[in-house]
Order: sequence, then C-alpha cells, then structure tokens
Amino acid sequence: MLRFGSLKTRIVVLTTIPLSALLVVFLAITNDIGTGTIKHGVQSSLADAGAVFVNLLTTRQNELLTMATVTAKDPRFFATFSVPTDERGEEFGPTMKGVAREFLLITGADFIEIFDAAGKPIAIADQDLQLELGDPALGSGGIRAAQGGRAVTDVYQSGSHLAVAAVVPVYLNDRLEAVLRIGRLLDTQFADQVQRLTSARICLARGGREFVSTFPESATQDAHLALQHSERPESALGPSGFAMSEASTMRHGETDYLMVSVKVSGVDGADGLVAFLGRELHHELAPVLSLETKMAALGAVALAVTFSASWLLASGITRPLSSIVRAAAQVGRGDYDHPLEISGSDEVAFLGKRFIEMRASLQSYVEHLRNIDKMKSNFIALAGHELKTPLTIISGFNQLIGGGVLGDLPDDVKETSAVIQEHLTDLNQLVQNMLDMSALDQGIYDFGFETADLREIAKVEIAARAPRMKGRHLSIDAALPDSPVRARVDSGRIAQAFAHLLDNAIRFTPDGGRITVALRREGDRVLWSVRDTGIGIPAGEFDWIFDKVYEVGDILRHSSVKNQFGSQGFGLGLALCKAIVTGHGGEIRVTSTLGRGSEFTIVLQAAAPVPAPGPERELAEV
Repeated sequence: MLRFGSLKTRIVVLTTIPLSALLVVFLAITNDIGTGTIKHGVQSSLADAGAVFVNLLTTRQNELLTMATVTAKDPRFFATFSVPTDERGEEFGPTMKGVAREFLLITGADFIEIFDAAGKPIAIADQDLQLELGDPALGSGGIRAAQGGRAVTDVYQSGSHLAVAAVVPVYLNDRLEAVLRIGRLLDTQFADQVQRLTSARICLARGGREFVSTFPESATQDAHLALQHSERPESALGPSGFAMSEASTMRHGETDYLMVSVKVSGVDGADGLVAFLGRELHHELAPVLSLETKMAALGAVALAVTFSASWLLASGITRPLSSIVRAAAQVGRGDYDHPLEISGSDEVAFLGKRFIEMRASLQSYVEHLRNIDKMKSNFIALAGHELKTPLTIISGFNQLIGGGVLGDLPDDVKETSAVIQEHLTDLNQLVQNMLDMSALDQGIYDFGFETADLREIAKVEIAARAPRMKGRHLSIDAALPDSPVRARVDSGRIAQAFAHLLDNAIRFTPDGGRITVALRREGDRVLWSVRDTGIGIPAGEFDWIFDKVYEVGDILRHSSVKNQFGSQGFGLGLALCKAIVTGHGGEIRVTSTLGRGSEFTIVLQAAAPVPAPGPERELAEV
C-alpha cells in the first residue's frame, strides 16, 4: 500500500494520476495513428505528384520532338541549306536567324537553335529571352546524338535557365546539313502548373543550385538538399531517364516538409535536373493537431472535474476521520468530552459511533482506575499512620527486652530478640516508605537541598548492604571517581532513592551474580547508575514499573525476608525513587534485557564547581 502525504492527498492523487496517464497515452496513440495515417496519405499523394510531374515533362518533350521533326522536314526551313557551303556569304547567318524566328512563331517554342553539321552554332531565336548560343559543354550530348542521326529529347542547363529540348538532324539529299534544337524553359509558369495540378510545392535544381521554386524559402540555404535526396533509395518512374526517391521529412528553410525527389537525366550524364516535390507537414497535420487540441481541452476539463470530484470525495471521507483523530488526540490529553459530530450510515459513521462508545467506556474505566489509585493512596497513608505507633512501641519494648533492662535473658532469647528487631526495622522502613509516598502524592513533601558529594552517599549505602550481599555471594563493582561529584540534593532523600535502586538490584539478581555502581559527570549533568545481572524486565512493562503497587513477576513468589532473591514487597520502591528524583528536577532511565539484567540511571543537575581559594581568600582566612 502506498504511504505518502495525508489520506486526502492519496485519494486525490491516486484518482487523478491514473486518469491523467490514460489521457496522455490516449493522446499519444491518437497522435501516432493520425500522424502515421496522414503521412502515409501524403507519401502516396507525393508519389502521384511525381508521376504528374514526369507526365508533364514527358508531354512537353514529345511535343517539342514532334515540332522539331516537322520543322526539320519543312522545305521553308531546309531550303536555305541548298546553297553550297563555299557559296554561303555573310548574309547566311542573318538569313538562318530570320528562318529561326519565323518557325519560332509557328511552333510557339521558347527558343530555336541551329547548328551546322560540325556542331558549330549558326543562329538562335528566342521569345525576347535574350538567350545566347548555348555553351557546347551544356546540352552537347543531344547535339552529338543528332549528329549521329538520332532525334532525341534533352534536359540541360542553358545559361541561368533549365531547359527541355528536342534535338533532331537536318538532312538535305540524304546528307547531314545541320542540327536543329527546339526547346522550352522550365520556368515559374511550369512550376506553378505542377503545383496547381498536384497541390505540392516544387523546386527544380541542378548541382545543388535552385533554378525555379514555389517554396516560400530559398532552397539554396540548404545546399545539402540535393545530396540528401540523391542518397535516398530510388525507383524507376515512367519512361527511362526518370527516378523517384522515397518520401522523407526534410527541413526546408524554417518549415518541415514531407518530400520526394525526381531525378531527370539528360542525354549527357552531366546534364539533367532534380525536382523536389513537398508538402508542408504542419498544414497536412492541421486536422490532427486541431483534433488533439480539442481532445486536450476536453481532457483538461475531465481532469478538473475528476480532481474536484475526488477532492469532494476525499473531504467527505477524511473530514469525519480527522474529527475522530482530533478527538483521539484529546483523549490522550485526558479530555473525553471533545465535540465529535458523526452523521450518516456508512463505514466511517459506524467507526465514529463505535469510537464514541469506546471513548465513553474508556472514560469510565479511567475514572475507575483513578478511584482505585486514590483508594491505594488512602490505604497506604492510613496503613502507614496506623502501623507507625504500634511498631514504635513494639520496637521499643523489644529493645528493652533484648537489652536486659527487664531482666537477664538466656542467649537464645537474645538472639530471637535480635531477629525480631531486624524485621521490625524492615517493617518500620516499609511504613516510612508508605508515609513518604503519601506525602509526595499530596504534594506536602519538602526537600532540604544542599550541595553534597554523591560519591560519599554511594559508599555509605553500598557498605550498609555489604553483609546481605556477602551472604548471597553477590559481588559489587563500584566505579566511583577519585574526585568529588557534587550536586544540589536532599542528601537523605537522594540516598533513599539510590538505596531503592540498590535493593531492587539485590532482590532480582540470582545468588552469585554481579552488581555494578557507576558515577560520572557529563557536561552539566551527573549520571548515577546501578546495573545488575538479574532476571531483567519485559519490554512491555517499562511503562509500569514506576507505578505504585507494581512489581515484575508473580506475587505468589513473595518472601518476607528482604533482599532475598525473588522476594517482593508492596511495589513502592521504584515509585518512591522516581518521585524523589523528579522532585530534584532530574530523571530516571531504564534499559533491560530479559534474562540478562537491567540498568537504572539517575540523571541530576551537577552543582557548580567550587572555586579554588585565591590570595585574597587565603589572606582573609589567616
């Protein structure tokens, strides 16, 4: 069972957190499924967009090839080449340029280039594009193919433009007279047409350089774009010369796109281009993001409702329990009438009602114990007063008899009188203990404090018990310091308290055992301990051994011989000892191991050290 915080906190946390976790997992799964589904759809759509781009480009190539083939066979075009080469003057070039312009208007192409049989440029015409005759290094593969008698289509770079063109040979009388190249630029109009048909943005690039783009940012900022896509797996698409990569997520400018690339090869391996088609992920995922936002809002509302409900539920459960706890705490302070309002018919209400009944029963029992304690105190006081006078008289007459005042006595009678006197002394001590306990209970006991050496008190009490310990073969170790250990005490009463501890150790230590007395000073306190190797005290009885009329063990083991092992009295010794020590502002501690012995320690405030005599004091004494 989890244990943290208050019961209310646990109820709220353990009802809210699981729901929160389920909500988070649900949103994560929904996002993953939705995003995956949309991405898959976009990937399919981009593949279709790539196919559309290829179809548009292929259509344009086929149109150009048709126009170039028709133009090359038109008499108006090739008739000019009927003039022998050696007779062609300076006017030949302008004438061919005029022919090219005428056919430019007929075909609607962006440019027409005418090369001689050796591949040398003769004339160029364009739609006011101000194109220059092409660089032989660019698009030369198509020209060479036409020189070889093949009509081809080519994709290449023409200056600052990308172009798609048809290149065909021009024959006159079965002899190659020229090469005709008719082309169109892959410009913004073409890119816009692709985007309109596919709903995908497009960028046409070559060698890492962007030529045409409908992306909002410049792809030239990402020079690695072409390289990334060129390294992606490719698959053939449509006619030969086209290959498309798999879709992948790419950052283009400041926006994430899902992109595919289509490689378009030219006749020459150094020619061609790469078309990048992409869709903005954020735009594509907008429905999922919107749904997630709504679900998160609903989840937050659900959590708030759950939290409020769990808080009300926890309050309903813990409020009466808290009231019971407060009432129980007041019972510990002796208040049995603390208000406790319990209503309802559930388990908590049942517990509260049983607690009220238990508290009433406990109050009655405590009152009963108080009455018993009062009766014990009264009995002790009464017994002490009633026994004091007759014991004094009996003891006096016994001393007269034993001392021979009333006549000579035989030796056996004297010995009997001595035994009687010993027991009368013990009985008188018991009565005195009863009177002292009664006085302490009534608060009429006065202490006469003085600064005393506890070491001397210990020596006297140990010596007084030496004969009894010797008879039982008990050894005693007195670990007393060499220097005085002083404290402000009532010497007689503190000696009485120490004597009770010593007697207690003697009574409950088997014959042949060991008793240790230690006295030491720690800081501003004095620790005075008595340790024995006796029977020990059960841990459950530590709280009771200092009560009046309580002793460890069975009363049936009682012996009338004081200090005999296992003998018991009225249980006043430790109670009186604690009362005396408490009256001195000290405390008494106990540690014990059952079967191995016990240790009682009196803790008192040490007296201030006596200052050493100075010169002035010595002079005054002289």
